[in-house]
Amino acid sequence: MDGSYPGDGQPGGENEQIQVMDWDMLESNLDSKVKLAQYQGQKQLKNWVKAFKQITLADGTHWYHGNTLVVVADNTLRRGVTSLFHDQLTAGHPGISKTLQLIQPYYWWPNMKAFITEYIRGCATCQMNKVNTHPSHPPLSPITPIKNTRPFETIAMDFITKLLPSGGYDTILIITDTDCTKPQCSCLAKRL
Repeated sequence: MDGSYPGDGQPGGENEQIQVMDWDMLESNLDSKVKLAQYQGQKQLKNWVKAFKQITLADGTHWYHGNTLVVVADNTLRRGVTSLFHDQLTAGHPGISKTLQLIQPYYWWPNMKAFITEYIRGCATCQMNKVNTHPSHPPLSPITPIKNTRPFETIAMDFITKLLPSGGYDTILIITDTDCTKPQCSCLAKRL
């Protein structure tokens, strides 16, 4: 099966062609890119063997860190690995720890946590959906009454809108004398 649904290819048409993504195909394609990059980065990998004792030539041709495939210092390749485990719809943009947890059984490179942290902090989707735990509060500006004013000389007005209709009214106008604590309310129809 080639991963597509036969059709005329017209978007929205009766016989629109649908492409199906195969997770195993994506992962194996990424594995082959990582293995190809290892051939080109043999010198670097041999230097890493001296610094990181767990790197071995496991199957005689490819480098592994324990049971995980070693990714050479190619930022495009590392972004591809991180993207596969972070950006895919099935991944759901997990946080730094979860993304690291998802990648570690399959791939390894030095300073992996720092790279993934930087990648996720730069992810636009994550930043847009991130909950702001320290929201900035606008400063309060109290209305101070002016001395020696007559009633309703200084007022504040506010509307309460989109209420359920009651007697044909769905808006309330609140007028408050700043020298008094009791508001005066008026019911208004929807049309102002």
